[in-house]
Amino acid sequence: MRALFTMIVCYAIGLVIGLIAQSTVQRHIEQHKLDHPIPGEEMDLAAVSRELDKSSGNQAQAEAA
Repeated sequence: MRALFTMIVCYAIGLVIGLIAQSTVQRHIEQHKLDHPIPGEEMDLAAVSRELDKSSGNQAQAEAA
């Protein structure tokens, strides 16, 4: 019984540490991307943004009708 309790506690501690580590790494990656952008990547993001705007506009028109 004690081993089962210890296993559950260790799992919870590991889960929390893993979530913190994942968040830290993700923030580091995002900051690195901002500090060292890939040339041309901004254009791809702009194209995606335009497509999203178009689809949002189409949805608004369909809802208005």
